[in-house]
Amino acid sequence: MARMDISLEFWVQQPGFRQVIAGNQEGFVFQIDDDRTLNAAVVPITNIAYTNTGAQFVATIYAVNHNLAIGQFIVIEDYNGVTDLVNQVFQVDLVIDANRFNIITDTGNAYLGNAYFRTVSIIDIVSKQWNPYVKEGRDVFVSKIDFAVKKTDHGALQIDYYASSGTLSTLNEAFGTATLLGTGNLSTAPYPAVRRENSATRLWHPVYLQNEGECIQIRISQSWPQSTDINIVDSDFQLEALILHCMPTTTRLE
Repeated sequence: MARMDISLEFWVQQPGFRQVIAGNQEGFVFQIDDDRTLNAAVVPITNIAYTNTGAQFVATIYAVNHNLAIGQFIVIEDYNGVTDLVNQVFQVDLVIDANRFNIITDTGNAYLGNAYFRTVSIIDIVSKQWNPYVKEGRDVFVSKIDFAVKKTDHGALQIDYYASSGTLSTLNEAFGTATLLGTGNLSTAPYPAVRRENSATRLWHPVYLQNEGECIQIRISQSWPQSTDINIVDSDFQLEALILHCMPTTTRLE
C-alpha cells in the first residue's frame, strides 16, 4: 500500500476467509488485496501550482502529509479537467515540507481538483553470491542466465551483476568503457518474433552476462526508462525459476 503516517490493520471475520483493511493519514479506509500489482491512489491533491522554467514546468503539488522522499515515483489519478498529468510516472524532484513536493512536467495547465496520487513500488532485488564450484576452490564463469517469468503484456526489468563480491556495477562499468555485450534487459512480455509465446503463461528469457569471478551476484531492478514507463511499472513480476549457464575457471591460488 501507499506509505503513510498512521496505519490501522485488523482482521475482518467473514465466512471462510479473512481480509485486511487499513486506514491512512487522510481517514481513508481500504482493503488490502494481495493479488493487485498496484498501490492504491489514496492521497488527495489539494492544489497544484506551476512555475515555468522555459523548456519545462515545475509543478508544486500540495498534499497533506504526503510522506514522500526525493527520488520516489508517483502516478496521479482522477485528475479533473485537463488530463495531461494522468497515468504518467513522475519522480519526486524536491520535498519542500510535509505538505508540498515538486515534480517536473511538460505542461502547466490549471488544476481543477479531484486528483489523488499513488506511489510506485520499484522492484530492487539482490541475490546471494553464487559459485557452484566453491567446494573445488574454483572461480566461476557465467555466460548467461535463463529466467522463467510469468508472462505480462509490457513488463521489463534490468539485470545487473557483480563479480567476486565486488560492489561495482558491471553494466555501468561496461557502458563507461564501451565494452557492453548486452543491455541487461529482461523482458517479461512475449518476443514479437516468437509466436508461440503469445499463448504461453510462462516465458523463458535469457540475459547474457559473460562474467567471471570468485562468485557472481545479480541485481534485479528497473532502469530509469523502465521506472518512468507506466506500462512497465504497472506490470506484474513473478520469477518462477532461473538457470545459470556456467563453468569452473581458475583456482583461488592462481
